[in-house]
Amino acid sequence: MNDSAPNTRQHVEPDPESIKITVTIGEREEKLLGVLVNETEGMPAIESVIERLLDHVQQAIYRPGAWERRWLLQCIGDYWLANVEPDPESMTDGRMIFDRPRQR
Repeated sequence: MNDSAPNTRQHVEPDPESIKITVTIGEREEKLLGVLVNETEGMPAIESVIERLLDHVQQAIYRPGAWERRWLLQCIGDYWLANVEPDPESMTDGRMIFDRPRQR
């Protein structure tokens, strides 16, 4: 990963079936998260920082080999792994590369 390369991630409009959540943070959290705000990196506001973090969380859930999975396991533990399973629709070279929520 080239840390000096600018992030070219573009804002993506939410899926029409997406849900809206409200997150309330205190002044301390606002100041702390504010250090991550950076227009050049595609995060011009705290909301975009939180969106980026959520994007990495969802990648941790569906990408078992991703660095995000190790990060999420370190952050909150492994209890949630029982709720995912290999996604048969992600077959590549004879192996399933993504996970999905466990089908009940």
